[in-house]
Parts: sequence; structure tokens; C-alpha cells
Amino acid sequence: MINVSKGWNEKQKNLAVFLANHKTFDKGIRLLLEMHRLLHDKKVYKTAAETYYDNLWQDMREETCKVISAKETSIVWDIWHITRIEDIISNIVMGNKEAVFNKEIQAKLNIKIKDTGNAMTHSEIEAFNKSITNKGL
Repeated sequence: MINVSKGWNEKQKNLAVFLANHKTFDKGIRLLLEMHRLLHDKKVYKTAAETYYDNLWQDMREETCKVISAKETSIVWDIWHITRIEDIISNIVMGNKEAVFNKEIQAKLNIKIKDTGNAMTHSEIEAFNKSITNKGL
């Protein structure tokens, strides 16, 4: 298991510095992609290297990831929410193409909403947690 916090804060600081300077901008992009890789399933980057994402799900029981925290969300909702935002920004806004989250994936996950869920109420998040599945993903 990789240490989630080891060096992350230092990378965040370096990232801001590198991206703010045109001379180190390319170095910043490489660091950004390295950090991005650590936040996704290793299958996305077709690597055997462990990621924070893989560590999160290792030995996690389904009921644990659906517990609503004091912040009124759950792990599964947070991952879904962040993924929706990245999909919208990367594909629609920056890439000028369709989102990955299409009707097929929506059906496989058994998710009824199409937006990022920002306005969901406590009871809607509870319903989301109960309905979300992983049929064939």
C-alpha cells in the first residue's frame, strides 16, 4: 500500500510554482499528470503501479463506502461527484467533445441524475447510495 500523504503536499506546492512560470510550465504539466495518475484506477493508465484510488477500494466493504459522513456525503458519492466534474471539464469544456458519462454508463451504475449532484439533499444522497451499482463496469 502506498502512503497517501507522503510527498503530496510538497507536490502541490511545486505544482503551483511550476505552472506559474513559463520556464517551468512543462515540468508542471509532467507533475500534474503524475499526480493525476495517482488519483485514478491503475486500469485507466494501463499500469500495474498502485494508486491512491486503488488503495482506497482495497478491502473496502460496500456498506462502508456508502456511509454518509458529517459532511453529508459518502465515499461513493464523493468519488462519483469528482469523476462527473472531471468528465465535464476535461471532455465538454476543454476537449469540446461528449462526456464519458453517457446513457450506457448511467444505466450500468443505476444513476438517474445527469448533473454533478451539487444540489442533492441528504435524502437524495441516501437514495443515490442505495441505488448505485457496478453492473459490468
